Amino acid sequence: MANIASTAGVDRKLISVYFGSVDNLIETYIKGKDYWVEATIAAEETLAKASGTSSRLFLETYYWSKLINSH
Repeated sequence: MANIASTAGVDRKLISVYFGSVDNLIETYIKGKDYWVEATIAAEETLAKASGTSSRLFLETYYWSKLINSH
């Protein structure tokens, strides 16, 4: 952890407070950089909220919300 802290220019205690361990730091980094992990989580959450909705209504609602939120 000392090498990571030194490279990042922070105290290793700070890394420990935020991430607990090097494994959690690496996992957080990978999840943050991996589009497909984030996309999969978002898709699962969106689908869970839309349970029982028709496919067409789901897609229309989803894409309209993306369009509105992008402006």
